[in-house]
Amino acid sequence: MECKTLHSWDELLKILSTEALKSVEVITREELPIRMSLNLSAALAMNRSLLDLTLIVDATAALGLQGLKQNTMLKHLTLHVQHWGTSGEVGRAVADVLKQNSSLRSFSLKADSSNLQDKTGKLLAEALPQNSSLASLHLSCQNTRVGDETGIAMAEALWLNDTLRHFSWAADGTDISDASGRTLAQGVQQNCNLETFRLSASSTGITDESGKAMVSVLKENLALQHFSFEASETLLSDSTGLAFASSLGSTSLRSFCFVASFSNISDKTCQAIAESAGSTHLTSMEFIALHVLVSAETSIRLRNALQRNASLQFIKFETCQLDGDHAYITVQEAVQTAMQKNQHMCERKPGCPRFQLPLCTQSFSKALDTSFSHDWGSAVVGNSEHNDLVLRSGKLSTDSLSDTDVGDAAEAITTASTETPVWESLHGV
Repeated sequence: MECKTLHSWDELLKILSTEALKSVEVITREELPIRMSLNLSAALAMNRSLLDLTLIVDATAALGLQGLKQNTMLKHLTLHVQHWGTSGEVGRAVADVLKQNSSLRSFSLKADSSNLQDKTGKLLAEALPQNSSLASLHLSCQNTRVGDETGIAMAEALWLNDTLRHFSWAADGTDISDASGRTLAQGVQQNCNLETFRLSASSTGITDESGKAMVSVLKENLALQHFSFEASETLLSDSTGLAFASSLGSTSLRSFCFVASFSNISDKTCQAIAESAGSTHLTSMEFIALHVLVSAETSIRLRNALQRNASLQFIKFETCQLDGDHAYITVQEAVQTAMQKNQHMCERKPGCPRFQLPLCTQSFSKALDTSFSHDWGSAVVGNSEHNDLVLRSGKLSTDSLSDTDVGDAAEAITTASTETPVWESLHGV
């Protein structure tokens, strides 16, 4: 579906009146005069062709948005809100649209670093149970003054709304705490129609109380297919990490993501997550803890788990660095095993030079001693329906790379090295 990008409100008015476009993006930051707002409201109400609309708005556009309440054709709406108004005027307008529009299927609200506060956030959340059409909701209000009033209202909306299938909320750097984390988990547990739940709450006040509540979601909601919980720079500890690891063997999820960088997570959690990869029925699994020094035992468990697993198509395991040559060699062995069992050539990744993983311990020692100022390292070979298999392991020195092939079955692709290794694979072992 072709999308036309406009740079003024005048252009939008003309398009709505004269052309039968299906997708429009307006990226102007000019203020919307009252008379033009009235005209825009009428044009949006009467338009019968537009299916996808993206707008950058501030308080002057509140009146113009009112026309979306009567629009019966629009399916996808994205709003980038720069300023909500001194009294939350844009919030009231958006809440009215959510309550009355019955054609919208997806709504994306982006308001990072805006003047959004709980009064408006709560108003938006309370409108959701009255909406009868939304299947997908994405909210991003990072670095705002949103807090637990919004979080609790959002949890109640998840509990009561029976049309939502996909919910995503980026609340990093807000004032939410365990009151929000705990109640959101309870709301998700009770919503048997929800297929996707993603919460990003880094640099907030949540602790293991929220973490353990999120673990219960995996056990209680058997309809949920995709789960993601990001809580970097919080007080989460191994108590949450181990609970997640123990639940992955029996979960009905298809994809799982847990991010807890610069928290109180340790290598104990890394070992448990690595071990769980061997018995999980997930097709996609991600774990990121960039502050943790991974032990040789952890890398061995990850290697053995990848060899046992029969369901994973994608796994990402990212930590600070590997602890010594032996740990690094075990990762290389997992790559070689994947290459030997795979019979597909890889797809060439743009911008990634080819290389062969070093085969001698001396090369590994040299790679492990490289500077911390380099880029991420990676290796890629092919597998699955997309002919992709990726297993990344950082700390690769450009001196240790060659441009040779790995047998007839696969190629390896890499970038330069870093202090932060990455193990990432589309499972082929």
